[in-house]
Amino acid sequence: MASICYLNKRVLTKTTFWEKWINWKRGVAVLFLLQAVVNLYWLAKDRMPPPWDQAAHIRVAVIWQRKLAGESGKKLVEVVRDSGGYPPLIH
Repeated sequence: MASICYLNKRVLTKTTFWEKWINWKRGVAVLFLLQAVVNLYWLAKDRMPPPWDQAAHIRVAVIWQRKLAGESGKKLVEVVRDSGGYPPLIH
């Protein structure tokens, strides 16, 4: 714990390295939790479809996922052609 130092009849506490480290970690944890709560709130409230570019990436990712899972009857060449010019598996 903190050691006590008496100077001019005032009590000063010295924080150790580990106490500072724990305080720093608590601050980061609080910021992380705050960011997570804000993101979850935003995801719950935002019901708009993604813009066209993000939607295209999502569509290609689903095509690749179905092909790799064996659910798609498409040939590999067709999947690459449907990727819209993006290299395979970057989604």
